[in-house]
Amino acid sequence: MLTLLTIAAALYFLPTVIAAARGVNRMGSVFVVNAFLGWTLIGWVGACAMSLGMESRRDYSARINAYQASGRGAPVSSSRSSVPALIGAVALCLVAFSAARSWLRPSAIQTESAVWQEPSAAMTVDQLEKSWVHFHQSCFSPDETAENTRLCGLSDKAAFMLEKQHGICWGPNDAPDEASKGFMPCGAKSVSLVPPDLKL
Repeated sequence: MLTLLTIAAALYFLPTVIAAARGVNRMGSVFVVNAFLGWTLIGWVGACAMSLGMESRRDYSARINAYQASGRGAPVSSSRSSVPALIGAVALCLVAFSAARSWLRPSAIQTESAVWQEPSAAMTVDQLEKSWVHFHQSCFSPDETAENTRLCGLSDKAAFMLEKQHGICWGPNDAPDEASKGFMPCGAKSVSLVPPDLKL
């Protein structure tokens, strides 16, 4: 978990790292945009484009020396990146952002998708409970479709595994309303979530 957070922080501040490595003239501007707007796609890509598109101190010094050597003196203002270079920088940042996102997301997606898969003995009690809630809510539909039947079947299977393998039922029976009920150990005050005619 700590490693994942470290990698995420490094990717978040990647534009600032690039700006520091290139030694850009306005590194403070890159850092401000990166730190406060980096959580948005536009802010992160903008900071990344700034870090790649801004003139470095070395390039600036070389340009100043070239102007002075030519006898024209120092330019009034520093040059800006050309449009093609800026577009290239933005495109590169978008690719980096997309790659980082696709690399970081699989673990979260895998955790969530595991809950929405068919209930199995490998699932924890927490995963089975979430699985039952998900499929139970999804199977309610005015239309009796094959998908609706499948979802209700998965809900019933999750309920069966919760009760038979872990002794988890629904209750308490004396709760004032359904919103006050939840998963609890099977007993006198609980009710089974498994349909009596269930066939697995």
